[in-house]
Amino acid sequence: MKHTQTLAAFVIGALVGGGAIAATSTGGSVDRAEVEAIVKEYIENNGGVIMSSVQKWQEQERSGKLAKASEVLKDPEIQKAIYENPHSAVIGNPDSKAVVVEFFDYNCPACKMAFKAIDELIAKDKDVKVILKEFPIFGPVSDTNAKIGLAVYKLAPGKYYDFHKKMMSIEGRADEAMATKFATEVGISEADLKAEVAKPEYDQIVSSMKELASKLGLQGTPSIVIGDELIPHALDYNGLEEKLSKIR
Repeated sequence: MKHTQTLAAFVIGALVGGGAIAATSTGGSVDRAEVEAIVKEYIENNGGVIMSSVQKWQEQERSGKLAKASEVLKDPEIQKAIYENPHSAVIGNPDSKAVVVEFFDYNCPACKMAFKAIDELIAKDKDVKVILKEFPIFGPVSDTNAKIGLAVYKLAPGKYYDFHKKMMSIEGRADEAMATKFATEVGISEADLKAEVAKPEYDQIVSSMKELASKLGLQGTPSIVIGDELIPHALDYNGLEEKLSKIR
């Protein structure tokens, strides 16, 4: 039984880590059929143990990535890119020291859920600044949506949040036609919008945002930065206020 547990543990560890094991800890080799039989039996009889091991590994991976992100956040250049980028929309009190930074994609369902909390935060908390960072991760359509959002903010900063609300409030995916429609609804002419989006600088802005996200190790959207902490998921209103209370 000890041999079985040891071999199964090695094989399961290898599966989680992406490698392969062909021998026991004692040095005795085993054939493939024996390994498969032992692992199959062990999985059937110890499913809870295996799931716990996988979850523990995932948590260790997550903790390691967050710790690395916290270190990266201390870099002055990263701080500047996060908090002082003129292309990132600023909502709420621009002078507040309590800052929430959200990396989002207009076609991210979880971002639409997160938006409700952000919107509630802005409505209720008059001493908070929210920085919205266009981080398109769902392909060319998202890239185009991001460039349209950036162009809206450039052309009419005061109308950006109305545009953002419209984009975040729809069901399903938004495409270029829908984003253009919402931009015109908040008062930007389609001709002006298309001329702005066509400028090469918008490709560069999107690329720089993806580069920043890569340095932070972001795995998806929404991702939130508050103080020196990276939160790789959405927070509700209470969660946002709790995090903000620690930096106030």
